[in-house]
Amino acid sequence: MGLEEEAIFFLLQRASPKHCLRLAFTRGTLRGWVYLEATMNPALIRLLKWTPGIIRTRQDLVRGEIDPSEFTRLLTMTDHTCNLKEGEWAQVHKGLYKGDVGLVVAVENWGVEVLLLPRLNPPVSSSSLERKRSSIPPKPALFDPANSSRAHEIEPKKSPEENCYTVSGLKFEYGLLRKEYDFHSVSSTVLDIPSEFFFLYESSGHPALNSIFCPCLRKWSFEEGELVTILT
Repeated sequence: MGLEEEAIFFLLQRASPKHCLRLAFTRGTLRGWVYLEATMNPALIRLLKWTPGIIRTRQDLVRGEIDPSEFTRLLTMTDHTCNLKEGEWAQVHKGLYKGDVGLVVAVENWGVEVLLLPRLNPPVSSSSLERKRSSIPPKPALFDPANSSRAHEIEPKKSPEENCYTVSGLKFEYGLLRKEYDFHSVSSTVLDIPSEFFFLYESSGHPALNSIFCPCLRKWSFEEGELVTILT
């Protein structure tokens, strides 16, 4: 959560009728601004001056007015510097999947939807509860509904689409996790991808991967007994 989200959370928690604050929100695609629909009375100005992350000078708060004709456009605006496109690879910069490479399958006004190799935590046993939680993320692997049902005792919900499931709010397609990110959480700068990651993507059989350009493979990992194809 960034400073903008913290400011909105602070305002909504502490605002009362005397502040005349009707609405407060921020756009995930644009950093550095919070938006209020309110009457700028002395009570609200005092609250804003106490709000973490709100920039203020000796003279006043740093603010500006928005013309009513721009209200609708404000709700759908995006960062003009975004260059992510559907069908391209992107790298995640935040959260559990930080550093992982995923395929962009949708670009919306708020951000993108990306296919990732799931990093699912193993079942929690009574003995592991006593151990200190590891900071190492789980190893990526394709989602298997049958294994998930047995290991976590949660039956995945089958979606109408082929090979699509939902478990505890997570969406899986052909074994890959479909996850949403705002434009500041991913970038199109993908120099390479671990070979084991790419082979997992390839084995998923997801239709979105058909005819997709593959980034350079970071390393090759050969094991005795594997079949290889010799290219001239």
